[in-house]
Amino acid sequence: MQNINNLIKKDWYFQGFNGVPAMLYGPARSMIQDMPNLLGFGYSACIEYFKNDVCYYLYCWEDLNKIHDELLRRFKADNNYLKFLVKTDEKLCQEVLNEFQDLGKIDWADASTNKLYAGWRKAND
Repeated sequence: MQNINNLIKKDWYFQGFNGVPAMLYGPARSMIQDMPNLLGFGYSACIEYFKNDVCYYLYCWEDLNKIHDELLRRFKADNNYLKFLVKTDEKLCQEVLNEFQDLGKIDWADASTNKLYAGWRKAND
């Protein structure tokens, strides 16, 4: 985990949208952990916080610029790179949707908290 002082020094891009924590754990984790593991580049930090029913994501401008530059570099090297990204994204999104559909099939009235959490965690992982 980064030192909070390092985070305070960064310039941030703010984005706000309607959302709740239970549905936004996966995307934040994905930006920091999954994107770099899958693509070899990604975000070094993301801050998210909630106020009422609004989620605020803070993206580091340095990360956004590096990601932009890397995407351009890869596209110039292989003009099919964007097709690869779209195909990969569609596959991953379908896997996540399938997991959430499985979670929706659970009888929530009779399910234990552990079972519901395990299903939520699997969908987010």
